[in-house]
Amino acid sequence: CSSDLFPSHDRPAILLKAVEETSDPRYVMYLGMSYFTKKEYAKAAETLSQYLDFDNDNEEDIYRSLCLISESAWNLKAHNDAKEYALKAIEAIPEYPMAYWLMGQYEVSLGNLEKGLQWLKTAETKPDPDTLAVWDPTSRDRSRLLIATTLYELGKHNEALTALKLVKNPELVDEIYDYFALS
Repeated sequence: CSSDLFPSHDRPAILLKAVEETSDPRYVMYLGMSYFTKKEYAKAAETLSQYLDFDNDNEEDIYRSLCLISESAWNLKAHNDAKEYALKAIEAIPEYPMAYWLMGQYEVSLGNLEKGLQWLKTAETKPDPDTLAVWDPTSRDRSRLLIATTLYELGKHNEALTALKLVKNPELVDEIYDYFALS
């Protein structure tokens, strides 16, 4: 749909109307995603939780919703809930990397560098999903950057450099070299 037809500020209203008028759970999920995009994390988590209450078998949408609830909880400083939902996503589709990456990011942010690094390394062993619906292709580079910076913080500079060489986006590599230079 054209951004001129449906400006971003109108999307929740349009989706709210669709949720009220139909019983299609996808509208509930899209509404939750819209709240997440607008950084309305409490509404996003609540709405996406409602989506999970529907009887549906779309594993990828369930996975994506669990990951977004996890990120919403993290942004609301509910760290235990964030980890719980990431673990539920891992349980739902263990072969997808995103929830492992989230767990790694959370643990590193909490100062648990070794634990975070293990989650991130596990994410690296998972193949990219066949669909872009649940995996942003730039996530792989962000994961590798977090691995590199975590290794660097742990004093494992050669391993950090090796991890950094796996990053494909040259702009990100320049930024991280600046980080290493300033540390």
